[in-house]
Amino acid sequence: MSVLSPDMPYLERDENVFILNFGNTGERDTPNPFHPDWLDTVNALLDEVEAHTGPCALVTTATGKFYSTGLDTAWILQNTDQANQYIDHVETLFERLLIFPMSTTAAVVGHAFGGGAILAAAHDHIVIREDRGYFCLPGITIGASYTPGSIALLASRLPTRTLHLPPVDDTAESMR
Repeated sequence: MSVLSPDMPYLERDENVFILNFGNTGERDTPNPFHPDWLDTVNALLDEVEAHTGPCALVTTATGKFYSTGLDTAWILQNTDQANQYIDHVETLFERLLIFPMSTTAAVVGHAFGGGAILAAAHDHIVIREDRGYFCLPGITIGASYTPGSIALLASRLPTRTLHLPPVDDTAESMR
């Protein structure tokens, strides 16, 4: 059984703002899971942005109903022997965005699930549509665990009130 080819991110630029789109060029509603090839592509594009000299900013976004669905569970289930290495790769991306040498903004236009929500939280700023999409950690519902680093990141970025509401609460009120 083969895993479908991942959605591949691409980079655009509007003057001094780099826009990292998580899905395929010209396609809408790609779920943008963290397939290992996707992670490698994102890191290569971040290298390109980081090599820029002069003032600039980074915006990550997607089109359609997903920002990112987070971990690529289909890949993990087929590669359980590599799960720890994979999680390290994901955590390294979160860390990289936390210390990125320019301002970062996650423009969340749709669903940000699990790792996708944590990735958004790793940015300096998050802009989320109130009328569309969920920002949630569904892994909690199925008994999955999050790394201490991810929990600390969320605790430092989300309002305290949010952390006391059910983690899968999909109401806009939970984000205020």
